[in-house]
Amino acid sequence: MDNQRDVEIGTQRLETLTDGVFAIVMTLLALELSLPIISQRSLDIQLIPRLIELWPKFYSYILSFLLTGMLWNGNRVEYRYIKRSDGMLVMLTIIYLMFLTLLPFTTSVVGAYPLDKLPLLIFGINFAAILCSRIVIWRYAVGEHRLIDPDLSPQLIHTNTLIPLVAIMVAFINSLIAFVSPLAAMIIYYVLVLFYLLVIIKGAFPLLGIRREK
Repeated sequence: MDNQRDVEIGTQRLETLTDGVFAIVMTLLALELSLPIISQRSLDIQLIPRLIELWPKFYSYILSFLLTGMLWNGNRVEYRYIKRSDGMLVMLTIIYLMFLTLLPFTTSVVGAYPLDKLPLLIFGINFAAILCSRIVIWRYAVGEHRLIDPDLSPQLIHTNTLIPLVAIMVAFINSLIAFVSPLAAMIIYYVLVLFYLLVIIKGAFPLLGIRREK
């Protein structure tokens, strides 16, 4: 009886928690951009060079911010179909958020050591862990239609599993590419984000077997 009551709890509070954590993570990413103190006398001379020195942090910030936005949008779409929550979903979501909140740290490592192999590997592992935990959440929710509507399309269920799987493969392959060319690995991450943005903005959903949201 208790388990049945738990299953019938809505997802509103869980979505509120998740949105709040995403907002904090995106704010912390921006806080990594800090300019060293410059004396007033040398401000005109040193400001531009100091800003140029921050370029590794800027490109890692932009990449991580866009990836976080991509993850948030995926989470938003999934919770359109997840109608109920239970204790297991809550615990899986907490694990998902645990990996997500590591993103500002792994981003700062990439920014501190630009175009180095190991920081990109650490970043890739973090990104893959976030995606893996997201897949686990989705598969748990849709298993036997546990927390979703019984008439939800099997194609949609499959597609929402396939997309993060493809992203995990990209993160894994990119981690290997980073050992050959860190710059190429960074470019591939940006291509992944740009492709996702095109899918959302241009409505290229048929390519992925997804119907545009109304």
